[in-house]
Amino acid sequence: MKEIKMLDHQKIILKNVMNDTQLFEKELMKSIRWLEAEDVLKLKNWLETNLWKSHKEIIRKVFERTAA
Repeated sequence: MKEIKMLDHQKIILKNVMNDTQLFEKELMKSIRWLEAEDVLKLKNWLETNLWKSHKEIIRKVFERTAA
């Protein structure tokens, strides 16, 4: 069985919950807490490329909150 990296796992989770904005925000917060700093940057880039149009306010809010 192929081992899945945590970053890839979190991307799958976020894609699966993207229709529920509250759950999406909650899972994004968890992702940032669980991932290494390098993977958080990769996740942010992936979000900006793939989900920015539909979730930019949540993405912006969560990353601003975690940077503080």
